[in-house]
Amino acid sequence: MTCPVCGKKTLRTILEEKELPYFGKCLIVTSICDNCGYKFNDVFTIEVKEPKGYWLKVQEEEDLFAKIIRGSNGTIEIKEIGVKIEPGPNSRSFIKNVEGMLNEIEDVLKGQLKVLSGKRKLNVEKLLKKIKKMKDAEIKFTISIKDPTGVSKIIHESKPERVFSRRLRKNEIKNLKTSVFIFDKK
Repeated sequence: MTCPVCGKKTLRTILEEKELPYFGKCLIVTSICDNCGYKFNDVFTIEVKEPKGYWLKVQEEEDLFAKIIRGSNGTIEIKEIGVKIEPGPNSRSFIKNVEGMLNEIEDVLKGQLKVLSGKRKLNVEKLLKKIKKMKDAEIKFTISIKDPTGVSKIIHESKPERVFSRRLRKNEIKNLKTSVFIFDKK
């Protein structure tokens, strides 16, 4: 294969199928260029499960430690702050806790402050204050994840009854964005 960096036909790709915790069967792709040393790694889930949505009402500090397992096709939403994280061409799977997700949102907003001014800057500053209160468990909020491939989920190990899940309806699935790759073994 041709290397996207040096343009030589020295790119080797290794594919490995593995069972990964929380994600199930996955395809691990590693590409290495023998000429320039370019390296690319990615993991794709290859199991398609029932389309599901998960909701967690964050009510106290303990809830901030619930795990968010996001497959590359998962859409995360926190309506109280107007955040919707949708998959795109470079979507990656990850595991974070709720607090880690809030930290990531906070980091993106802090980066925006550098280029904003006026009313927009004030709105972002207000949002950052609200996120701080959410991280301190002073404001209750709901975090949700919807995944047409059923890979994503929310796990609250100490209080599993706080997580609500259900099969997604056809109209919900139709309105979800997906990443570029969906493997379907039929």
